Amino acid sequence: MLHLAYVDEFGHIGPFLSAQDARYKTHPVFGLGGFVLPYHRVRHFSTWFFKLKNQLLQFELQRSGDHPARWEKKGSSLYTVKNVNKYEELRKATFRLLNKIRKLGGFTIHVGVEKRRDVNKHDSKRLYHYVLREVIKRLDQE
Repeated sequence: MLHLAYVDEFGHIGPFLSAQDARYKTHPVFGLGGFVLPYHRVRHFSTWFFKLKNQLLQFELQRSGDHPARWEKKGSSLYTVKNVNKYEELRKATFRLLNKIRKLGGFTIHVGVEKRRDVNKHDSKRLYHYVLREVIKRLDQE
């Protein structure tokens, strides 16, 4: 059966030394994560997700003035420790999202690696290639 995978980056691809370093303080991890659905369930899921997004982020959508289909909120802005602890609606929506993916015969996937702390040995292309290759390998195993 044909499946479609949606993956996105998390963390940062650049070098990292420490959160206190003036130049290399972005993020200690880089990876790819997302979800996979059977192809014939994608349209149904897209419609469902669009409605969930409109409901959960209604205030920000209205304030933006953009069309809801074009408006995007970065996951790193939405899923902060503060927001997850403060907003029960966000936690509930996240569980609904994960349950919907499972109900439609899909699954989530993620691969992340901690970066070396030696800036001189950091190779962004090699890191990305490694993570992408690992995601493809795991998708193939499914």
